[in-house]
Amino acid sequence: MKAAASTTSMKDQKLADCAAKLFIDSGMSQDGLKVMAKPGIFTETDPSALGLSNDDLEKGRAAMQKIMTNCE
Repeated sequence: MKAAASTTSMKDQKLADCAAKLFIDSGMSQDGLKVMAKPGIFTETDPSALGLSNDDLEKGRAAMQKIMTNCE
């Protein structure tokens, strides 16, 4: 049981590292990156309610598309 939990944890960390790299590489502002790092941010259904600039919203959307295809 412990090995399965460890494997899941490593997989989650790998996904988190991949996603973080793509958000940083997107050119999102520091303020935008801080918003994206908040816990529970991905449960928000209205992206405009996140407090991101229009530029950061577009960069965030592009990064999310890449996360869905590039991060496992």
